[in-house]
Formats: sequence, C-alpha cells, structure tokens
Amino acid sequence: MTWTSAATPRWRVALAAVLAAVALAASLRAHDSEQTQVTLDFAPDGRFDLVVSNDANWLLLRLERFDPQSQSTIGSRSPADRDARLAALSRVFVDRVVLFVDGHEVRPESVTYQAPVREANGEFARNAAYHLRGWMPPAARSLRWYYGLVVDPYPLAVRRADGRETFETVLGDAWSGPIDLAGQFVVPSRWDVTRRYATLALASILPRGPEHILFLLGLLLLGPASRVWSVRLAVFAVALSASLSVCTLGSIEMPRRPLELLVALSIVWIALECLLARRPRARQLLPIAAAGLVHGASLARQILDTSPFRDDPVLVTLALNLGAAGGQLAVAGVGLLCLASYAARGWYRRRIVVPASIALACAGAYWTFVRAAGV
Repeated sequence: MTWTSAATPRWRVALAAVLAAVALAASLRAHDSEQTQVTLDFAPDGRFDLVVSNDANWLLLRLERFDPQSQSTIGSRSPADRDARLAALSRVFVDRVVLFVDGHEVRPESVTYQAPVREANGEFARNAAYHLRGWMPPAARSLRWYYGLVVDPYPLAVRRADGRETFETVLGDAWSGPIDLAGQFVVPSRWDVTRRYATLALASILPRGPEHILFLLGLLLLGPASRVWSVRLAVFAVALSASLSVCTLGSIEMPRRPLELLVALSIVWIALECLLARRPRARQLLPIAAAGLVHGASLARQILDTSPFRDDPVLVTLALNLGAAGGQLAVAGVGLLCLASYAARGWYRRRIVVPASIALACAGAYWTFVRAAGV
C-alpha cells in the first residue's frame, strides 16, 4: 500500500506530461500547416499591397468551406488544379480579411492568387499567397486588421510609406492592435486635385478622344452660320457636362461596349446630317443633346478607367467639367479658324463639307462595325 500510494502521483504526473506533449505537438503541427505570414506595404499616394501567405493545401481546405458550390476534395486535385481552384476562390478569400480604417472598412480593389514555388530539391521557396491591392484615404490615421481563417498566432509586418516598419504577432482569430497610419501619405491640395482631374479630362479629348473630336468637327460642318454653330456647340457642351457630372457624382459606371457603340453611331448620324441637310434645322438639337449625354458618359468611363475617383466628388466634378470644356473649346476654336473664312464661298459645301462628311461617315461606320462585332 505504501508503494502504491507513493507511485500514484508519479503516474499522474507522467500522464499529464504526455498529454501536454501531445497537445503541444498538435498545436505546432497546426501552426506549421498554416504557415501564415502577412505583409502590408504602403506607397506615398495611398496605395497598399497586402500579401497573405499560407500553405496551399491548407488554404484550399479552409476556403472550400466558405463556397457553397464546392463539391470536390483536396485529394482529388493535382497541384495545377489546386492552384486553379485557389485562383477561382479569390472572391471568397477577400471576404475573410478586414481592413478597418478610422471606423470604416476599406475594401481591396483587386485580389490575385500567386501559386507556391518549389525549388529543385523539392522544398518550397515560397508558399501560396494572395495579393490584395487598393487605396487608403490620404487622411487615414489608424488601422486594425483581421484575418478570419487562422487560429494560431502569426506575424504581421507593416511597411509605411515613410520607411518606418512595425511588426506584430496577431493572436490567431483576433483583431490586431491599432496600427498607426498617420503622417505617411501625401495629402493633395485642392489645387492639385483640380489640376489633376482637369488635365485628365482635357487629355481624354485632346489627344486621346478622336471620337469626340470628329463629332465636334461634324457640328461645325453642319451649317454655315456662326450663330447656329454657337447654339449647336452650346447644346452639346451642356448635355456632355450634365452627363459627366451625374456619372462622377453618382460614381456610375456605364457599360463600356454599349457606350462606345453609341458614340460611333453618333458620328455616323452627324455625318449623314451634314450630307443630307443643306440648312440648319431645330429638330437637330434633340439628337445633338442625346449625343452629348452619350459622349459625357463615355468620357466619364474613360477617365474612371484611367484614375478612379478617390477625392472630393464635387471638386472632381468641377475639375472634369473644366478640362472637358477646355478640350471642346480648343477643338471648336481650331475648327472655326479653319472653316470660317471659307463658309461663305460657293464651293465650300462641294469641296469641304461633302468630302469631310464622307470621311466622318466612314470612320463612324468602321468604329460601329468593330465595336458591334466585339473585335
């Protein structure tokens, strides 16, 4: 009895030690399977590049649970199929991370999958990774980060635009601590914003807007009277400005292909009007206004693709209208200088209006065919 009572505590201690070792080994294996690493890089203009790295098989196992359409298992996939599936699951992954900035979520604008790289000896030189890119508000001050897939601690490295680096160990399924963002971004002045977007709108007409230029030239060819010129140009400019403003303030993204097709058709219409109508008519103002709406929406889409609107929308709208008006005035001014002195000549229509209108019709018809065919 003396031996038994003395030995019992030893067995209990040994059993507890074995259980603790098993639990620790399981925890280490789980953490090793995740292999989570997160880096967040900022640029002075507010761009960020977030890289979340994990073991590819572990990522697939976790993400498949969040996709209701998933019906396959990891074991049935080759590495190539696995990577293709992980690329398709990018839309699921982006919902598992949160960037909470100054009380509001900032969503990445793009996410791409990067397959793991294996060295010649069979070891992995780099795990699978998702690259999430987007923009931070220039006045951002504080960030909290959350990754909703992991359960074990993982490192988070933040590289600020001013060169400062911070490192934090995030405790698995938990929020990071507050991360200081203040003072690293270049906050543009109102003048800088105005100049930037006015220049974008101007460049979208001169020289990157041949469709807008040709339509404006068609308006100048449509009748010789200077008073009628000014009315047509004013109607088109007002309609274009209204459409551009609505698309900008409302952040409306019109479908690209229908817009481009309608712009091409507007050039065909103005060319046919120049050929068939020998004198200005009031009925032409309504189609001109409709063309202005289409050209304004197309211009907004073109600028939006070049530089998404991230600044004060009212200031951006005013700047875009200023640049668009400048481009239209430049085209109309040059066109008037070239045509006004010949408009009263007897041969003006035969030698200038008709050949130029045929050229406009050919250009518009070509663009219409190409865009309708999706070439």
